[in-house]
Amino acid sequence: MAATNVTSGSVALPDILILATAAVLPWTWGGFEMWSVRAAASLLVAAGAVALYREGWSGWGLGERRLRWLVPAILLAFWAAGQLVPLPPTVLGLLTPATEKIYRRNLPNYAEPTTGSALSAIEQRLLGELDSVPQAQERPVDRVILAANPAECAPGWRPISLAPDLTLERVCWFLPLLLVFVLVRRSAEREATFSVYRRTTMAILAVSGLSFFFAEGYRAGLQPFLDFLGEFYFGLYGNPNHRAGLMELAIPWFVGHAWWIYRDSGRSAFSQARFAACVAAAIACIGGAIVSSSKAAIVLIAGSLLALAWLGVSGRRQRLAVVIGSMLVGATAVALLWSTDIGERIGSHLARLESFQIGGARPPAWAAATRMVVDFPITGVGFGAFREVFPAYLPAGENLRWLQAHNDYLEVLLDGGMIAGALLVWLIVAFVAQLARTGRRIRGRRDTSWLGMVLGLTAISIHAFVDFNHQMPATALLFVILGAMAIAYRPAPETHGVRP
Repeated sequence: MAATNVTSGSVALPDILILATAAVLPWTWGGFEMWSVRAAASLLVAAGAVALYREGWSGWGLGERRLRWLVPAILLAFWAAGQLVPLPPTVLGLLTPATEKIYRRNLPNYAEPTTGSALSAIEQRLLGELDSVPQAQERPVDRVILAANPAECAPGWRPISLAPDLTLERVCWFLPLLLVFVLVRRSAEREATFSVYRRTTMAILAVSGLSFFFAEGYRAGLQPFLDFLGEFYFGLYGNPNHRAGLMELAIPWFVGHAWWIYRDSGRSAFSQARFAACVAAAIACIGGAIVSSSKAAIVLIAGSLLALAWLGVSGRRQRLAVVIGSMLVGATAVALLWSTDIGERIGSHLARLESFQIGGARPPAWAAATRMVVDFPITGVGFGAFREVFPAYLPAGENLRWLQAHNDYLEVLLDGGMIAGALLVWLIVAFVAQLARTGRRIRGRRDTSWLGMVLGLTAISIHAFVDFNHQMPATALLFVILGAMAIAYRPAPETHGVRP
């Protein structure tokens, strides 16, 4: 069935649904609430359903050879869903002995047909251990207690995931994101549609940066209004640090696009509204990043801008000027930022590292997480189950609740084991190869707008080693949209100052 647009413009209904979801989701606490994630996933699936209805499988781009590189992403989704499949004790013991041991320890009759519920067995065991003293030689895996009744299944059969409900939520979010990537990549191949995506996502990021700055910098102005909206479950990211992820995506792109406009139009760019809008958006987002007080974000944004300047020029003299200018600007920025909350956080962070406190520093927590990897090397504990299992691996006396590992790559390994880790590495390599192919296609233009987009994606991906921005639904959705746009990139036509 032929595709038709729902508007007189260049976007169809699926594009409208995707962009509307991306615009609203940051204002539902970044998608932190489960209801907002489910609503967003429903809208994104609806966008895919409309594309499928109107154009058949070609509406998703299926069957195209260019999509074969997405095989690891598809396999990753299948693996996450496979963690929900009930398995007999013998098979489970072969795949993941530690998981089978947890079931056997918490459910005495789990390997035998039983009419009692798993939850009742857990409760009886806990009551029997109230007065018991843990043995010193007990391994962390022996201390893991099932937090909920496992999925309903045949007697004695249990899934790999130790938290099936959480794993199901992850699967139901990952699949819409994968669908969005396919849809945006296909739509963005049309120059007019790509332009709509570019302008809309830039507007979303600019408004977010400006809102972050006002929310933190001038609480007396905007915050009461946000508090009022909060009663209706709407508001900005709850943790200012998580806002920095969006700024990492935005700032290099805005600066690169403004640079591209200047290259195209020369001095006449200063009188153009699009140039002024990019510069204003970049300034707003820089302010939003500063008030977020995220140490890693500030360093990565500075690094991405330095890389943009280095890659955007040619010739030794120009690059030498970039190095010298960056050193002067960097020294001035460090001196100014050291007197802000960022400087105080860096000092307190160093102090916590010296005292080796797990509650305040990530490396000790990662050291504890590596012991968890040893117990669940192949299959992991189930996507989303990290928060339920990790407390057993914390040192005695540690009462901080770790909902994430603050390292997305490590958490993938913990949740999905070496199977998921290998698929993720494969996917990253394939994605980088696609970006390289796009880069070769536009190499002659030295397109700083595309470079800024790619450097923003790179910055937030590096940040994932010390945080979990990709687990914030609003940030993840915009990351996927920009990733698809970067691959299907369509350079704007050069105007040489003719068009304002």
